[in-house]
Amino acid sequence: DQPCQECQAYSASVLWACSLSVLPSPTRSQIQVDMEVSVSQLEEAGDNVTFKIQLKSKNRDNPNSNVKLLQVPVKVKAWMKLWGNSAPASILLPLVTEYPKNESKKVADYGPSVEHIYQLQNDGPSSVSGAELLVNFPNRFRESFLLYITKVTTEGSISCSPSNETNPLKVRLVQLN
Repeated sequence: DQPCQECQAYSASVLWACSLSVLPSPTRSQIQVDMEVSVSQLEEAGDNVTFKIQLKSKNRDNPNSNVKLLQVPVKVKAWMKLWGNSAPASILLPLVTEYPKNESKKVADYGPSVEHIYQLQNDGPSSVSGAELLVNFPNRFRESFLLYITKVTTEGSISCSPSNETNPLKVRLVQLN
């Protein structure tokens, strides 16, 4: 193993040139060159990082080798934690759900309130963007509401898009201060 004797970066580390002191070698001989690189900001790199490799020599008959493309797969590691909680933890629902007789606009007339809280945490080491959390729950049973979404709130830089309409009957929500 012989370390690279002279390496220079050109154009903001896009092109590297290393001079190797290699004695003239016989036909079909092989020389191994190990190069260790460190890359950062791979969020936009996609699935691979591509290195373009070409050997240039002082051989006057064939000074440039063919260009080889080396694709290195990008693997990102991130540990995500998900917690969920319901308050109350359980409720007993009637087997037959009926709407209030007078089309009430009071949320309490449609059954007990249940709050679901979900927390998603990234423990790294990589950053995560574009994560999607899908929560499926039964909102209808025998053509009636089973779980009725009254509101959806979020904290932090997250957006939430319920697949079912939020508060379609326009019931009055009690604001707690």
